[in-house]
Amino acid sequence: MQSSIAMQRRFLHVLAGLLPLALLAASCGGGDDDGENGAGAPSTTSEAVTSAGGGTDVADEAAPGDEVGFAGSIELTLDQDPGCELLGPVCLLPFPSDALTIDDASTVTGRRVALPTVLMPMNSDGVLVDPARQNRADGFSPGSAGLVLIPGLDPSGSALAPITDIARSLADDSGSVVLDATTGERWPHWAELDANATDPERRGLFVRPAQNYVDGHRIVIGLRNLVDESGAPIEPTDTFRAYRDRLESGVAEVEERRPAMERVFADLEAAGVSRDELVVAWEFTVISTESLTGPLVHMRDDAFAILGDDAPAFSVDAVSRNDDDTYTVIEGTYDVPLYLTNDGSTGNGLNLTDDPDLPTVNGTFASGLVDRPEVRALLEHMASPEWGRVWASTPQAGFLPANRRFVPVAPAPGRGGETMQPAVAAKLISDAIAVDRLRLDGSGMMPPSIGFIADGEPGSFFRGMVDWADGRRTIDEVFADIDADWAALRDES
Repeated sequence: MQSSIAMQRRFLHVLAGLLPLALLAASCGGGDDDGENGAGAPSTTSEAVTSAGGGTDVADEAAPGDEVGFAGSIELTLDQDPGCELLGPVCLLPFPSDALTIDDASTVTGRRVALPTVLMPMNSDGVLVDPARQNRADGFSPGSAGLVLIPGLDPSGSALAPITDIARSLADDSGSVVLDATTGERWPHWAELDANATDPERRGLFVRPAQNYVDGHRIVIGLRNLVDESGAPIEPTDTFRAYRDRLESGVAEVEERRPAMERVFADLEAAGVSRDELVVAWEFTVISTESLTGPLVHMRDDAFAILGDDAPAFSVDAVSRNDDDTYTVIEGTYDVPLYLTNDGSTGNGLNLTDDPDLPTVNGTFASGLVDRPEVRALLEHMASPEWGRVWASTPQAGFLPANRRFVPVAPAPGRGGETMQPAVAAKLISDAIAVDRLRLDGSGMMPPSIGFIADGEPGSFFRGMVDWADGRRTIDEVFADIDADWAALRDES
């Protein structure tokens, strides 16, 4: 009782804290998770490329292979505000990115999310999203979809894996490469354009992991050999070209990031991806388990400590039976520890008064046992003979019906045609309540001819127990049948 109540309230607290994170991740895509408002209007840059020898045009092909040697220079004009991700044409893309974090030796990952408030998206009321809660994390969600804006992209022509062919993402010539840089493992994924964006110039590309990333690991995403709908190659942004082609920019913000970008290129090259193929590549850190679940675990443990061996305070306001007299309705409230600010209503966040990461209890919250129409409808359905019939005929559920007047009218599938009468079911329930420990029959661990045969035909043990429970055979007859099957198995061996 205590565990159920505490965890129920705990989930409400967690949802209250995590909902803004989901909204933020969606906003960075220009709308909801699928970016219904698009990925934002692209910025422009101007550039002039000069070789190390002073001539114009592209970088010298005889570029040095070390991390500090430049092949030439590039003149950059950055339109993004300080704190933006500089690789893309809009401020917060690509996302997620370690460019939107800072070093923090106090965290497990060594990083801390640092989304700038002044650059956050606005809600419908013109209010900037407050990233304070997200900025406590030491990385990004394990299920993060990479989001990047590449106007005119043709996913199919660029060999990007669709959701219908995820294995394609691990092919040697895949246009997208996702790498767990902590282990060097290629990560399965698929890529898709924002289906909700109406402006092609604002349609972002999602790179979605086929399975969640590992907590605390570093992820690298690289997109290479991309083409537009005409088949023409897509060129990288000038900032990314400065990194890829080792062109000195003279821009402090760009040059400060160069060592990190060289690490990205090195990781991809180790995975067989040449840097000169890349149109964009970036890295991000996955949130650690401690940062992700720490507040949740703390609130659970603290709430249990507060309760001790007692049940939470509660009040019962009304008790009634439903019209069919099949269940009891109890209305009332029970108090649970409150870890949100103010009164815990919608819009309040975690109460971080004593610790920047772990919430402090802020009194109690009265959680109601409410008699709502939808609750009554569900209870009535689950107490009905119709639901009992469906439930009892499901192989995974078993025979015991919830409705005491329910009598099986058809053999249960996969049970060898056997059914169980309510009197027998009631006896099994009363016997189970009387013992300290209840264990299932274990027929699934027995040889097929004795336990439960793979094609659905019950073996001698399972069949015998049903026959004995229904009164068709004595227990001695059942044991004799089982012993005979064991003897036959010994003879065969």
